[in-house]
Amino acid sequence: MARPDAGTIRFDGRLLESDRGRTVAVIPETPEVYPLLTSGNTWCSSRACAGSTRAGKNAVRNCSRAFAMLDERDTVGNALSKGMRQKTLIAATVLAGTPVLLLDEPMIGLDPRGQRECARCSPNCAAPARP
Repeated sequence: MARPDAGTIRFDGRLLESDRGRTVAVIPETPEVYPLLTSGNTWCSSRACAGSTRAGKNAVRNCSRAFAMLDERDTVGNALSKGMRQKTLIAATVLAGTPVLLLDEPMIGLDPRGQRECARCSPNCAAPARP
């Protein structure tokens, strides 16, 4: 993704600067995860980087259940299918409490069950709106 060289980004009346990743997350069509981190470690790292205060192990367990990834939570990134990498990143943004999630072709690479789960779980797992 190109770095901006002009203009500004605002969300909810606030100027987004270098910390814009805490407000807006982008998951591209070809999702990349750290190859040697497990899905569970990716989720915990995302929460920590975002400064999330949500309950740790319970939040990860609930999200892995909601995204039907209980078996994959201990799988390293380079062993995940494209669909599982997408679900890993979507779950990471949900756990981090990122209010805006931009998805580029989110259903490509997911099997029919994964498509249904993703469509069903994404809005249900989202953090509550901030005042």
